[in-house]
Amino acid sequence: MKNEPEVLNKFYKYINGLDSLYNLSESEFEEYNDRVMEFLAASVFNRTSSYENANSLAFKLSNLGDSYTAYLFLKAESKTRKKRYEKIFYKARAVANLLFTGIHQKAEIILLELLNEVGNSPIDIGLQCYILVMLGQINAIFKEDYITAENYLIKVQELYKKAPEENPPGTDSINRENLFNMYYNSLFEIYNRALGKITGTERKHYIEKIGSLNALPKSEDQYFKVLYELNKIENMIAMENFDSALDKLKCFDKQTENDAFERWVRPSIFRDYAKIYSKLGKIKLMYKYARMSIMSCKIYGNSLDENILINDIIDMIFEHGKKTLTWQTNIEKNPFIEQLMQLLRLKDWYTSADHSANVRNIASNISEYMIKRRKIKIDKKTLDELRYGAYLHDIGKLYIPWFELNKITPLTREEFTLIKNHTVFGKQILDRLGMTMVSNYALDHHERVNRKGYPYRIKPNILTNIVAASDYFDAATSESRKYKAPKTYNQACNELMKDIGKGFYPEIINSLCSIVESGKDPKANTLEK
Repeated sequence: MKNEPEVLNKFYKYINGLDSLYNLSESEFEEYNDRVMEFLAASVFNRTSSYENANSLAFKLSNLGDSYTAYLFLKAESKTRKKRYEKIFYKARAVANLLFTGIHQKAEIILLELLNEVGNSPIDIGLQCYILVMLGQINAIFKEDYITAENYLIKVQELYKKAPEENPPGTDSINRENLFNMYYNSLFEIYNRALGKITGTERKHYIEKIGSLNALPKSEDQYFKVLYELNKIENMIAMENFDSALDKLKCFDKQTENDAFERWVRPSIFRDYAKIYSKLGKIKLMYKYARMSIMSCKIYGNSLDENILINDIIDMIFEHGKKTLTWQTNIEKNPFIEQLMQLLRLKDWYTSADHSANVRNIASNISEYMIKRRKIKIDKKTLDELRYGAYLHDIGKLYIPWFELNKITPLTREEFTLIKNHTVFGKQILDRLGMTMVSNYALDHHERVNRKGYPYRIKPNILTNIVAASDYFDAATSESRKYKAPKTYNQACNELMKDIGKGFYPEIINSLCSIVESGKDPKANTLEK
């Protein structure tokens, strides 16, 4: 193995020359993945010495959107540290990156364990507050449990003044000003989000809370000032002062353009434009800025905030879509559905350009073939629901961080678990959109007849299994997959026939392969005829 510090320094120099993984060419993206594998071999497995630029290197990785690599690196770094505090500090920093990756259940478990390990000295108090802020973020962002989130942050408000004013010489720590900025802006965010969801006397209570928060002395930190201005705009939106909020947002947008903190606030700026235009009834502009918000999140690697943005955008799309109710009928000309798919195409480089439409077409052709031959008996409404379910089966990938979704090197068990969760996320999204009759297609499209699928290892019904077989067939024969060579239609059918009855019901595979044998293209869109 090469000298570890030499490999780490070489990799650190390499990533500092990158602005965004999204802007890389295909060959450059592949090179990045190869370099990450070399870096992990030197920095994670069996490493014994600490690395002086560990925090900076991890921060850059996170900025690029590769938070999971930062997590693995800092987790290994914590094991090299001799002092108890440093071990906990680097482990907490590692968990922050796990959180940015979206693996919040495991992050919460580790944080609660660390909370019991940290001491009571001033430097430990700073770390304790940092852990509490992250627990608050988990509850606010992933669980939308604002009361529990607020309780964690109020503890920070009580403790942070005991933290060090400055980092002790030669020691990485969490100082008082950093903590103030974190808890203040996190609380402001929670109160604004709560205001947007509640009415009556409770609303007045949260308005008073924001007033008391504003009465606190403000930090002179420049990033705090930027976030404070953004939170004030979001407060105006929550208070339904839309015209004033739009004027202030346009000014803020110009002020932060090309600013040092632009990358951190750009996704939220676009999301706020979308919110305002949604409320003002300017739907085309709403969709435009919703797409820009998702795109900028992807470019800037802001995976944690992305979860908030997607929830908001889905709520906006639903608010508009439920007024038309057209999504229940015409799948081909439905702008409500198409906006969701455009968002997914922004996220998923390798599978979504044609994949969703292909799966819909294959599932439709298999179903119609089986109906004609009396293999299944379903009415037109059920067939339309199946087509919707097939088209939206991967919608849960909206919640998977961009880099993890498009990664071309082997996944760890944690990463694969995250990817598999797109089935659960898909059901959550469709239920949130009021599309409960098709949400099980998203949930069950990786379940298998032999109960060896995921997420629940259950035996699927025949309709969701049609979508599952269609998904498998298109993936196997697609030229856009970077990690496997495409199969011909006949090769894919031969492979399916060998395992018939294990992953998919025999009548589904027989129908699919009969369509292929007849010379027809199972991916053809018969709905257009």
